[in-house]
Amino acid sequence: MGAVTSALALVGVEVVGDYAVSSLTTAQWQTLAGLKPRLKPQVILYCHHYRGSPWPVVEDSLNQQHFHISPAAYSVLQRLDGNTTVARLADSWPGDDPQAELTQLLLGLYQANLLAGDFPVLAQNLVSRSQRGRWQRWLNPLAQRLPLINPDAWLKRCQPVTDKLFSAAGWWGWVALMAITVLVAAGHSYELKHHWHSRFLDPGNLLWLPLVYVVMKLFHEWAHGAMIRRFGGQCSEAGVMFLVFMPLPYVNAGAANSLPRSQRLWISAAGILAECAMAAVGLITWAMAGQGLLQDLAFNVLVVGFAASLLFNANPLMKFDGYYLLADAVQIPSLASRANQYLGYLWQRYGLGLASAHSPAELPGDKPWLAGYGIAAGAYRILILCWIVSFLAQRWLWAGLLVALWALAGQWLLPAAKGLWSQWHKCYAERREWRLLGVVAGSAAALYCLAFVMPLPHTSYAQGVVKLPDAAVFSAAPGFVDTILVADGQWVAAGAPIIQLRNTELQLQANKLRAELAEQRQLRQASLVRQPAQAQAAAMAMELVTAKLADLEQQLASLTLTAPRAGRLALPAAQNLPGRWVEEGDVLAHVFDGQQLQAQVLINQQDLAAISASAGTVRVKSALQPNHTFAAHISNLSPKAIDQLPSPVLGSAGGGYIPVDANDSQGLTTLQSWFVAELDLPASMMAPVVPNRLHVQFVHQNQPVGVQLWRHLRRWWLAHSDMG
Repeated sequence: MGAVTSALALVGVEVVGDYAVSSLTTAQWQTLAGLKPRLKPQVILYCHHYRGSPWPVVEDSLNQQHFHISPAAYSVLQRLDGNTTVARLADSWPGDDPQAELTQLLLGLYQANLLAGDFPVLAQNLVSRSQRGRWQRWLNPLAQRLPLINPDAWLKRCQPVTDKLFSAAGWWGWVALMAITVLVAAGHSYELKHHWHSRFLDPGNLLWLPLVYVVMKLFHEWAHGAMIRRFGGQCSEAGVMFLVFMPLPYVNAGAANSLPRSQRLWISAAGILAECAMAAVGLITWAMAGQGLLQDLAFNVLVVGFAASLLFNANPLMKFDGYYLLADAVQIPSLASRANQYLGYLWQRYGLGLASAHSPAELPGDKPWLAGYGIAAGAYRILILCWIVSFLAQRWLWAGLLVALWALAGQWLLPAAKGLWSQWHKCYAERREWRLLGVVAGSAAALYCLAFVMPLPHTSYAQGVVKLPDAAVFSAAPGFVDTILVADGQWVAAGAPIIQLRNTELQLQANKLRAELAEQRQLRQASLVRQPAQAQAAAMAMELVTAKLADLEQQLASLTLTAPRAGRLALPAAQNLPGRWVEEGDVLAHVFDGQQLQAQVLINQQDLAAISASAGTVRVKSALQPNHTFAAHISNLSPKAIDQLPSPVLGSAGGGYIPVDANDSQGLTTLQSWFVAELDLPASMMAPVVPNRLHVQFVHQNQPVGVQLWRHLRRWWLAHSDMG
């Protein structure tokens, strides 16, 4: 959805914008005081009410822009009819400095193009924000917007259908669809997980994701526009925005600002509801379709729909639908900008001690919301920027570096420099410049100590599997698992029966051969005297049948699986074995001889140096014992790189995090080189771990976070520099 509120807001008498205002000379003020400004015809004034308090709004109906103003500014705007001079307006202004404050208000109105006529005296004192704003928009590499069409006529033609969708019956239909989705997902949880690992992460399937996302985004924006029409508003702008260089459709939903709060909530939620509905249809289609392209596309719709809703659109920390839902739900307009202003107020009032600092928290209960949202949204914005930089750098290294430089300079350094310069003037006016210097120096020293002096825990993470022994218990013949004769973890003697298989077909074949053997024996006995040739043929047939029967009896005997040696039995998932069909050669269990148990852990090249140089603690968790941590130590660290996994459970096709080649049916060929570390495991882990995945934590010597970050950046650069 497009911006619901304009970024250029008039809050109180202070224009929140990025332009410089110089003081008016006496002659300029005299010229301005004699003017009789009036608002343009398309400007509409009205009030929203939040928690019983009025919030005046200025609407530019032609451009669908909306501005919040203070009650004092609202009373002034009501008198901008072309008959009242600026001098008379200043006489009734309630502020401490009527000339300066009223001038700033008029400058904001002039800059927003809300005043009719020309005002040279204002233009002379205004460094154009519009030109700088245009440059800032074009210099923003993450979000560009290109208006294309007016979709209102098309939305109007669709309104008879959309009004039925966005009705009480449509709402309960959506609820029923979500309930069905939960039931289908619960009944196919294993299949969903298997499809995720085996098909969704396939490079060929990932190529469809951008197309699926764009189509779903088109329906998402259509839902916003249709909901606006449902409540009598107009949607006059639609186009394409480029988010991280990806073209996506958008609609300008600014008309929602003039609607009541309950209707604004539905408009903000329309896109989320549409995406969830599409995801639900995708899940049901996936469950009904056979294996193929349709099932893959349906699964893509499922993942994209729920991921886009939960991670982005419904996330209130980003200025998408969830943000506007939260702002209207808690009745705090302009939540993001006021949260930033409140954090700035706390810094100025309590950090710098400025008595002139004004809190934007005007209603009871605003303070915790503004402080909490400002901190959470700022931290989340940093995480998202880091993710975007990493995402771009993995594909186009220099694009990632340019975005990183833009974020560092444009999002942090320049705003910090502007803020400090502005606060210097305020501190100088109140004779608190030394406090500013002290606070800044103290903060810089504290950050330096935290980043480069104070040691913090330093760890690396990896995955591995238990190194399987040679004594494997495997099936010598196919059959169904009939009985488990020994419990998992029990000590067994060499040759002891462990598992009994059952193969009815082999038994029937053996019985048939026994009957045939008896028949040939009788025929031979009857033919010995009168028909010696027939007796000789029967004897030869008996030899063939006897050989076949011996082979079948050997296979039947092999249906009893025995321990290849004495030791402790490792029989994973024993409760799932009875009734399972196994093929010849399938490994069902292992027998450990009681000696040292070892694990094979895969380490990437970036962590190899830190692990090889460290003799710290190694902690291991088993997937079957997630609540228990075991101590281990490194027995061998091979310098030879490998591209074959020791077990498929470590690869992405088997549920691990290591990407594997989709063309490898065994799921063992990796897409990059890895190194193997062998760990000695404690005896307490012997029974339940084979062949499940191990989660390993290598604890290194404590280091300051700045040093750790530098090493991570250096490793990241070495890992991706060959992609530029």
